[in-house]
Amino acid sequence: MADDQLNPSLQLPRRNPNLIQRIASAITRADPAMGPQPEQQASTQSSVAANVTRAMYDKYFLTQGDRLAIYQDVDEMDDASEEASTSLDAISDNVCTSEDGTMESFTVFSNNPKVQTVLDDTCARAHIKEHSYSHVRNKIKYGDLFAEIVINGDLDIVTLKSLSASSMYRNEDPSGHLLEGLPSYSAQGGNCLNKEQECAFEQRDENTQRILATFAPWQILHMRHNHDGMSLYGRSMLTVSRVSWKKIKAEEEALIMGRLIRAMMKLVFYVDTTGLSKRQKTQALQDFQRDILQRTRIDGKRENPFSVLTDFFLSTESFRMAGQVVESKTRIDVIDPKNDGLVQIDDILYLHRKFLATLRIPPAYLGFEKDAGAGVSMQDIEFVRFLRRIQQSMGHDYRKLFDLALILKGLDPTDVANAYEINWPTLSTTDAAATAAAEYQLAQADALALGASSLNQEPYFSREWILKKRHGLDDEEIKVVLQQIDEMKAARLKQMA
Repeated sequence: MADDQLNPSLQLPRRNPNLIQRIASAITRADPAMGPQPEQQASTQSSVAANVTRAMYDKYFLTQGDRLAIYQDVDEMDDASEEASTSLDAISDNVCTSEDGTMESFTVFSNNPKVQTVLDDTCARAHIKEHSYSHVRNKIKYGDLFAEIVINGDLDIVTLKSLSASSMYRNEDPSGHLLEGLPSYSAQGGNCLNKEQECAFEQRDENTQRILATFAPWQILHMRHNHDGMSLYGRSMLTVSRVSWKKIKAEEEALIMGRLIRAMMKLVFYVDTTGLSKRQKTQALQDFQRDILQRTRIDGKRENPFSVLTDFFLSTESFRMAGQVVESKTRIDVIDPKNDGLVQIDDILYLHRKFLATLRIPPAYLGFEKDAGAGVSMQDIEFVRFLRRIQQSMGHDYRKLFDLALILKGLDPTDVANAYEINWPTLSTTDAAATAAAEYQLAQADALALGASSLNQEPYFSREWILKKRHGLDDEEIKVVLQQIDEMKAARLKQMA
């Protein structure tokens, strides 16, 4: 490899400030007649993927300490906590994948052929549907997902480049609007010339805080999970979970160490030193310990130290003391390690239940059937509502991307003729079963309201009212349905006759 290829300045992406200004003009409609650039390889890529480490100094904690600390904790939880990692996988799978596995993560539909073409081309070129799983997972994991929208010379969105959340910063004015400063780079070297809080987004080196790249509002798709509407950033799904997880981790480590060290039986050796001086007693104990622990074999090698499974054979004898015959006091006893802390783990189970409650996923999904109990149905319903909220949030984020794609092609996304919709897959069988059960109960209520029960009471509502209010049918549809019902009744009466 040549020496010039090791130059860091050559590793930076190629800048094209004119293209960025052109796209800004297209978005603000300052110059809608401007055509695409002839250079097909030119793009708006600005971020730097290198030097993205997770090292954080004290000044990071002073400025964005809480956010960066959470990022570090959730990374550790994703690597070390089976429950947290599995929950992130299960939630992302349920949001993006249908039950049969054949449906796409989402579909985009429009009645306008031109709009549909732009939407399909954007999804195919940038692989939006293929990457939706990782988008959902990182969004709920960190609470923030920063994706750079890279646009080529033909004003086509070519990719969504995910950036490290801990290196990205969002800048707003006092009114809550993103700053509209344009990114500026040097002609030689491509170094960023902007200062802090000049542009909507900025990427900083996590070690030196040096600004690596800046972005206009339309260049970054900032997806925020559980955003409260006031803070600059979202909130990780694991923000509260990490508190319980740290406690569980400490107690589990202490329990494992206790089982490895204190759970085995201990041997106590009693060596008879009757009639010996203090010095002789010490020497006798040392000789006995040496003979037991490190016995020398004929080949000159030493055996491994004894364990609790080792059998010991000691000689004993009787001798006369003060005119009486007594037995030798040399013997071995066993100390049973009766430690209630190794058996009673109610505190760990309590923290584990709290931890599972913060993961927003029914315990049955993780294999903890005992903790699920009779409340599985209600937990499933709450879980489905949580998944729906994520789908709604992801649809809102992707709508910003598709609106930008339409604007770049000269189409107004606010025009009714250019409207489109984003549809996500059905969530789960549990959701369908709950819906069917609810519909069945409503149908029984409708039958009672129509006087179709065995009590033969007067009807509360007419068939027309129920079809209109309950099922949302218009007058023409109600007329067709009632005609079909009357025809089926006449056919049954004729058959019975």
